[in-house]
Amino acid sequence: MMADWCMMPFMSTDIKITAIEEDFESVARHAFNREPLDPEVARRVQERAAHVTERVRLTHGVIDDATFESLLEDE
Repeated sequence: MMADWCMMPFMSTDIKITAIEEDFESVARHAFNREPLDPEVARRVQERAAHVTERVRLTHGVIDDATFESLLEDE
């Protein structure tokens, strides 16, 4: 069972949730409750992440490591 503080409103059993939301819930249970992660869920999440990464690269280009590190620094 997921901790109450980790529950999101869309995780209610009273509403139908999308495949992405189901995957999010599975990943959250894996991360916070150490439940096993279905390899198929991991594959779908990795595919979506790769798609988002590619869209960001196409939109904003690729930045070098030094620039990326500078974005992570506290101001």
